[in-house]
Amino acid sequence: LFLQFPDSLLKISVAVSSSLRLQLRKQSKGYDSVKLYILADTTFGSCCGDEIAAAHVNAECIIHYGHTCLTQ
Repeated sequence: LFLQFPDSLLKISVAVSSSLRLQLRKQSKGYDSVKLYILADTTFGSCCGDEIAAAHVNAECIIHYGHTCLTQ
């Protein structure tokens, strides 16, 4: 799971990822089968999803926090 935060929301990234990790552990009964990655800087801009960085870690999902321009 790839979590992308714009600079303005970076301060909450640890709390969000910690909460998400806790919920994932509860659902999987303690087994850490999901890896979480936090991206703070982007290739283009903070409103663009960074598929290139996600591809480097073979992420199956990108969760983008904040405003997005939804470009292709």
